[in-house]
Amino acid sequence: MCIDEFQKDRVKGNKCTLAQTELEERLYLENARFVYAFYRKLEPDKTKDQALREARFNRMYNLVSEGKARKFLVDHGCAPF
Repeated sequence: MCIDEFQKDRVKGNKCTLAQTELEERLYLENARFVYAFYRKLEPDKTKDQALREARFNRMYNLVSEGKARKFLVDHGCAPF
């Protein structure tokens, strides 16, 4: 899946979830240590609110990607975080 498919609305389903998956894959392909750092730095959370959990993950994606993830995620349907 690529960004062009997102922009042309060929992707069906939850675009935010798909964007998060693509971002994680890109980070891994760029440097496998990014994904390791993501899960190592991710703070444990016991909340049952899905929106809060997604925002926490998105903040960590943004941190690990050195600030590159925020615009991509928000542009593809994720709530601002």
